[in-house]
Parts: sequence; structure tokens; C-alpha cells
Amino acid sequence: MQKLKGKIELLPQQVFNEFQIKLHNLLCSFLSGGYPNRIVRLLYPISDGNNIEIFQKYFKDIQRILFQLGEDEKCQNIFSYTRYNLKDIAFIISELYEIYDKIAQKYQNFTIRKVIRCKNRFHPKIYKNKDAIYFEPVILLWKYINRYLKDSLLGFFLHGSVSTLDFIKGYSDLDTLLILKKEVIKNHKKLLVFRKQLINSLRYLFLFDPFQHHEHFIYSEYEMFYYPQMLFPLILFEYSTSLFETDKELFFNERDCDIECLKILENRVRYFSGQVERNCPPKNLYDMKFFLSTIMLMPTLYLQANGCLVYKKYSFEMAKKDFTDETWDIVEQVSKIREGWSYRNTFPNWKKICRFYPNPYFIKMPDLKLNNKIPIWIYDILRKSYQKDAYTLAYEMYQKTLVRRSPIYGL
Repeated sequence: MQKLKGKIELLPQQVFNEFQIKLHNLLCSFLSGGYPNRIVRLLYPISDGNNIEIFQKYFKDIQRILFQLGEDEKCQNIFSYTRYNLKDIAFIISELYEIYDKIAQKYQNFTIRKVIRCKNRFHPKIYKNKDAIYFEPVILLWKYINRYLKDSLLGFFLHGSVSTLDFIKGYSDLDTLLILKKEVIKNHKKLLVFRKQLINSLRYLFLFDPFQHHEHFIYSEYEMFYYPQMLFPLILFEYSTSLFETDKELFFNERDCDIECLKILENRVRYFSGQVERNCPPKNLYDMKFFLSTIMLMPTLYLQANGCLVYKKYSFEMAKKDFTDETWDIVEQVSKIREGWSYRNTFPNWKKICRFYPNPYFIKMPDLKLNNKIPIWIYDILRKSYQKDAYTLAYEMYQKTLVRRSPIYGL
């Protein structure tokens, strides 16, 4: 297996950028539950608060970065706990964002001001007319968000194929984005309440797609004033749908994120490389869908690492011209699988019962246990070398990016 070439050294400002991303990931993990494995998920809410190991890893990384930033004293005060509970973690996140906010103000001169408005509004009738049963979870999510979460958010958006209505039934998942207000993060008690309400909302994502691999995409109002577009490229708002009725302008101060975009691409190369080295093909439909979805995201990540932010739908033709037909063929194979995906409304009675159960992950259980076999027709489309082909494409994307962008990355 070929080794990745190119070493990137962080500049002083990029140390703060690393702090931003680590803190952002900590917030997202906390609000999504922070469950390290499937067993802990299924034991929610009993297990909630007993799974702090994942947060301790974030704390260790953030402590290291804060020492580099000269925040030694504040860092020692914040991380003075010997044991953590959920209340402590929420308090630490609040304190860390205060530090973040003060440091971010130093770098405002390195940002570009942008104003974004999401013009598309959610209309339940449109989705009911398309397919009332299929889109029922989306409509229920819209009702839930406006009833319980609206006051805590600057915005809540659908994006991806459910927003643009070019979905594939059974394959498309429910992509959402929420922007959390500063005032919620500042008050750790509000943050805890919001967390519980947000975890409850996950049931609608899993009702829509039991094989969904991610929760809500989240960032905070804090990030908007020093904003890296790799969190959520601003062009995507043109294709997104707001679940709120009011049409508010959103203000962003965009910062450079070239190095982070390259790292994201590099991480995907390592994912495919690991699959080949361990000879570890997807074992079930859940894993296979993640593998296929990662391939379909590669053109977007490749263009993003090359300074071109584009909606995923249009990334394929733009990226294709940089590769041979042989290398690109894995994308064509996966596109064919996506188009031929079949939809079945599985275990409807179970899902009706689980709507009211406190653990949203229970909704997924029957499909993951009884409906998780990879259909033979998928292997009829994929070549036997599909794992190696995916790695080859990803590796070529990374190497072409290094050659093209080496002056920018300082390589």
C-alpha cells in the first residue's frame, strides 16, 4: 500500500483553528449523546452520563492545545474535576466557548464577511403530495423542532436530496443542519435541557432511514464569527430548506480552511486504505451503505480540497474530467446502485410503538438485526476489486490535490 506524502506544519493561528474544531466536535458529540458503541446507545437513557470516556479524550486534546495558546491557568481551573458527570461536561463546554470567543476576536481581520439567506421554506403539503407515508417522519420533525427547539436555534435546515426532492427512496437519508444560539451554550443548564430534547428528535431521522449513519449536523453561533466552510459550505444554503417560517439573514465571517479540507480528504484515503489492508469488506447492509456513501462524497471533498465549494449533485461532472475512465468507474458503479435501490416500509408497527419510547435508537433495531443482509444484486454491479478501486480513486484525488495546491499548503 502506498504511503501518503506531504507533511503539514501548523502555524500559530492554525493552533487556534485546531482548538475550534476540537471544541466543535466536543459539542456535537455531547449533544448527540456521545455514545461510544451500540450497546451504550441501546441502554439510553439509563446509560446516559456513564459514558464519559469519549469526552475525556476530547478534554485531553483541548488541554494540550490550550497550553499551546498560553491559557494554562484557565485550563487548570476548568479541568480541575477528578470525575465528570453530564452537568460537569456541560459546564466545561460553556467555559471553553468563553475562552474560544475571546481568542477568536483576535483573528477577525483574517475573515471575510458574508451574508446568507435561505429562501426555501418547508411546506408540509409539498411533501404530503409527493408521498405522505414516506415523508411522515420529516413532517413530524418539522412539528417537533418548532414546538421544542425553535427558541434555542438561529436556524434549522433540511439539506441534501430531501430538500431538493431528487431523493432515492430507501437510499437517501435525512440530512439536517442546526445552528445553536450562544445564549444556550453560555448557560450549561439550558444546554443540558436542549441536549435531551435534541436526542429525542433523532427518532424522526431513524424513522425516515433506519440505516442512517449520522445524527444532526450542528454548529453554534460562535463558529459563525470565525467560520470554516468545511463545517457546512455556505453555497449549500441555496439548496437547503428552512424549517422555520421567518426568513432571517445569517452573518458569517469566513476564515481560511484549506489545510482542514486537505485533512478531511486524507482521512478518507486512510479509511479506504484500511479497508484494503485489513481485507475487511462491509459485513452488512449498514456498513455497505456507509462505504458507498463515502465514495459518493469523494468528488465533493476533492473539489473542496482544491478550493472549489460546490453542491454535491454537481460535483461528479466537475471532478470526473481529472481522472481516467478506469479510475472513475467505481463512482459509476455506486451511482448505478443508488439509482436501483429499492424501498420497503419495514416493521411499521414497531416504528409506531417506538415513536413514544425514550430511546430513539430502538427504532433501528429490527432493521439492523433482521433486514441487514447485503443484497446479491449489489455485488452484481460492483467489481470484485471494488475496495481497491475506491482506494485508488481516493489516493489519486489526494495526490493530485497535493501537486496542484502544494504552494498553498506550504509543501
